[in-house]
Amino acid sequence: MPKVPKVPGATGSELVLSRPVSAPAALLIDLDGTLLDAYDWISKRTFAAVRAAAAKIPVAIASGRVPEDVSHFARLLGLHGPQISDNGGRLLDAVTGRTLSDLPIEEARARHIVDRLEHEGLRYFAVDSGRTVRAVPQFSDWRVTIITCAVSDRAEADSIAREHTGDSVTAMSAIGSRGEWYVNYTHRDADKGYGARLFSERAGVDLAAVLAIGDGLNDLEMLDAVGFPVAMGHAPEEAKRRAVHVTGTLEEDGVAQAIERFVL
Repeated sequence: MPKVPKVPGATGSELVLSRPVSAPAALLIDLDGTLLDAYDWISKRTFAAVRAAAAKIPVAIASGRVPEDVSHFARLLGLHGPQISDNGGRLLDAVTGRTLSDLPIEEARARHIVDRLEHEGLRYFAVDSGRTVRAVPQFSDWRVTIITCAVSDRAEADSIAREHTGDSVTAMSAIGSRGEWYVNYTHRDADKGYGARLFSERAGVDLAAVLAIGDGLNDLEMLDAVGFPVAMGHAPEEAKRRAVHVTGTLEEDGVAQAIERFVL
């Protein structure tokens, strides 16, 4: 599918691009701030649009959230294909929640990160073999695909991310649906772009034919990976610069606007 030219100065208050020559063959959607509001609600219009899209093409959530959250919302929306959780570190079956593929952090590195977070008194959670854990005694296999710690603001998140990113781990700033900031630690190769590639292989579609919608810093790699990247109207400039289209904000049902225009 050909790229659609960017429109300078797009504000996100309305759709400003014409329909692409070819309709998307699959759809990836972020959760927090894209599908979900601050109360984890999905608007009626967006809910209906996603369900309608899923009746036509493969649709997946692509989120930094843990597997049980992604599975819950996938089932709620009636999605049946592979879903992306753990910020791209895990591909899971929407119906059963079974892991289809994962890319864990090296055990020694995961232990070091967790020890450091506990020493510094930072609140965190992690996913170990698909289970969400929140303290060292809860870990069992140390097959850790994501570690997420809560921080006070973007400045702290960016600072920690720069300090902790290394040869084997990527630390990435992320914002939740309530405006809270986090740092996500994953394997150096695991991000939503990696997850998008796994999804496209499982779904049997070319990445160039995938439409992805996101609003956060942890969506950048996904937007870069697909052929039709769409940024929410309230997304940071880093996301908008990567998008071929800027849709409406969360309050304006930006996801529904994009689906109605380009998929339905």
